[in-house]
Amino acid sequence: MFHLAALLLAAVAFLLRAASLGDQVQVWVFKPLATLLVIALALSDTRRAAGPYRTWVAWGLVASLVGDVLLMLPQDLFLPGLLAFLVAHLCYLRAFTSDARFTAVLATGVPLIVVAVFVVRAMWPGLGPLRVPVIAYVSVIVAMAWQALERWRQGSHPGAQLAGIGALLFMASDAALGVNRFRGPFPGSAVLVLGTYYAAQFLIAASVRKRAAVPLG
Repeated sequence: MFHLAALLLAAVAFLLRAASLGDQVQVWVFKPLATLLVIALALSDTRRAAGPYRTWVAWGLVASLVGDVLLMLPQDLFLPGLLAFLVAHLCYLRAFTSDARFTAVLATGVPLIVVAVFVVRAMWPGLGPLRVPVIAYVSVIVAMAWQALERWRQGSHPGAQLAGIGALLFMASDAALGVNRFRGPFPGSAVLVLGTYYAAQFLIAASVRKRAAVPLG
């Protein structure tokens, strides 16, 4: 795990540098490479105890890789990329309910909903025909983060806190991406979006290793 984490850190560092300099060629190289390393990290512990949790996290990462590629291409493939990440969050949601019961405690979810409404309202004038797909996507990511936090609150397994923090960082990354695209560009947006995104994916992948340390049952 250490070697993979070190390689991932290096790839993300090069990616952030390329994004800050506007070097699109290097972004095309290091962005998918970083996501492939996250996938390798999630699959590096093959202990049976990870079970369906590892499987669904891995599928979520694969869908994220598809989304990464679609969003970085020169064509405007935002909607297909959005759909790819919607699938990713559905996979994560399935992972977070594979070893913990589905719950909807309002004290956990209401703050997430309030933040989501605030972000959607900020983007609303610029969404145009994407309003319905964006609302659907936001609903799914809120549900995903809600269940990640519920799994953490329930103390389901070691590593649940990693996935919970990762889910919150994913929301932060998507909020920054959406505001930058639909509200208006702001300085440092690329570094903020990518930095929080890969921190989120790393933590979710690392939670698989923690989950694998606990016997199935």
